[in-house]
Amino acid sequence: MNEPDHSECILTVFAGTPEATTWWSPECGEVEVPGGWGFLPSGDHFVTRDVKSRGTYWIAKIKSGRYYAKPIGIWAPSQNIATAQELSRKTKEQREARQAASKLRREKQESEYEARFAKEIYTYLDFGPEHEKLAHDIAEGASKFAAEVGSGRVGRTTKLSLEEKAIRAAKAYIRHHHTEYEHELDDMGPMARDFYPAIRAEADQAVERFLSRHRKRR
Repeated sequence: MNEPDHSECILTVFAGTPEATTWWSPECGEVEVPGGWGFLPSGDHFVTRDVKSRGTYWIAKIKSGRYYAKPIGIWAPSQNIATAQELSRKTKEQREARQAASKLRREKQESEYEARFAKEIYTYLDFGPEHEKLAHDIAEGASKFAAEVGSGRVGRTTKLSLEEKAIRAAKAYIRHHHTEYEHELDDMGPMARDFYPAIRAEADQAVERFLSRHRKRR
């Protein structure tokens, strides 16, 4: 009896080792790698995307523990892999140039955003002339921390206006750097969780007193 031909199926297949010749898929049970196919390890996203765009492939995973399977690459027709790898070599310089230009654009955009953010924080602080340096230090420190790329902090959210983000970032920075908030948390140790609402409330009041002391006199 001939083995079923799965070369036209897109499957997710599992095995105990990468060297296995027989794999298992939830849809088809045990399957053998079709003749003329090769294995492409994970890592080169360009080549992997190109191979997938050319037709049939299998996503290869290795069982790791009871509930987790680690992706290790794809099986696909060897010709498709070779074609994608050749295209990768031919376009490498062009893609690297685009990536470098894109990186510069992102860095420029981030620098401009951070400058606007710091200016908004400085405006919100509204410190008197005698505290101008302190205002600049807080604005710069708060903007850098809150707007760090990938941090998930308030400076990265799109749900608030720049003014609202500036207010929250400024108060958070002052709370951590110009009140006893962190010292009290450290002193309380494991008990800090139980007393956190009171500690945070006192810190928030301290932030408001700090702002009042340093703002311009009306």
